Amino acid sequence: MTEYLFDPFTTGVADENPYPVYKRLRDETPFYHDERWDLWMLSRFEDVQNALKDWRTFSQEPDVDIDGFMDELLDADGNILVMDPPRHTELRRLVQGTNVFSPANLAAMEPQITAIVDGLIDRMVEKGSSDLVEDFTYPIPLSIGPVLVGFPAEDLPMLDSWQRPTQVRTLGHRGIPTEAFEAAGKIRSYIEALVDDRRRNPRNDLVSQIAHATVNGERLASEAVGLTFILFEASIDTTSGLLSNGLLALARNPEQRRRLVADPSLIPGAVEEILRYDMPVQFNARTLTTDFTAHGVTAPAGARVVVMFGSANRDERQFADADTFDVGRKISRHLGFGQGIHQCIGAPLARLEAKIALERFLARIPEFELSGPYERITKNNLRGFAHLGITF
Repeated sequence: MTEYLFDPFTTGVADENPYPVYKRLRDETPFYHDERWDLWMLSRFEDVQNALKDWRTFSQEPDVDIDGFMDELLDADGNILVMDPPRHTELRRLVQGTNVFSPANLAAMEPQITAIVDGLIDRMVEKGSSDLVEDFTYPIPLSIGPVLVGFPAEDLPMLDSWQRPTQVRTLGHRGIPTEAFEAAGKIRSYIEALVDDRRRNPRNDLVSQIAHATVNGERLASEAVGLTFILFEASIDTTSGLLSNGLLALARNPEQRRRLVADPSLIPGAVEEILRYDMPVQFNARTLTTDFTAHGVTAPAGARVVVMFGSANRDERQFADADTFDVGRKISRHLGFGQGIHQCIGAPLARLEAKIALERFLARIPEFELSGPYERITKNNLRGFAHLGITF
């Protein structure tokens, strides 16, 4: 009977600690072929980094999700996450040209982000316990990223009720549940109406700029919807996962937590260590445009290759004591936000949110323990939580 080292539809979500499995992949079969799903997997840091930089060989089209999430659920032109140059370059440049994610604009947002974080902590302190996801790590990106893009704040509860089902999967199955399709359809319809409204009634926001943008002399049509969709979709669960994974690591490593409490100047570096140690996006897929050989194994053109960020960031060939969580670690590079032309466009915002959240949380709640609800997200490539209870 064939032994399968890693199941991409189960391991990262169901296993509390998938990292020993990743180590076996790196050590024993660094270019692994799972015949069940016909997926090829790169697990070492150097291999993953090289694949991310080589978009000509490792294409992001037609999808980066192994279950067809982006292609089937979002099904929207303009989604730069599933697009190669030259169109990817043109649309990404459009977003970057708005300066929404510029250092100056984000710096101006710090008081607003701090106020949101402080309000959430106030409510937690009153209770003396918390479901961190419900009370803290999820409301932060939900309240900040979509509003920065131009979604009305009053619509966030409705959008939240649709967003969460899009992340639901059945463990061990490649298919996407009906509820996820239906929820994604509602979000898409909402965004279509939002873009149409901004074309008729422009405001000072990114959605309006996208709705009225021209590329190569032509105004965006359906691409305006897809581009807005991915800016919304990518801004919530990943940042919530970064924060919840980080707070879990600090709960399990109290000596590291005390280092941050004693010296908050370590927190920006700790954010990078969290991204390395237990990053929210564990892997994505690429499609080979030509035959590709690594470690004596060849995958054919058209093959789907899983680039395993979570494994690469624990590669002992790149990081000393890679399985040790060290908030003082000096990190020159990691793959927490990807690399190459598709490096996360919202990384500066996520870093700022995480820095402020950890600073304010540890200042108010320096001691806490895991307790109560504990439930992971079931989307196969996301490592994060639906519920994470603590007491303090």
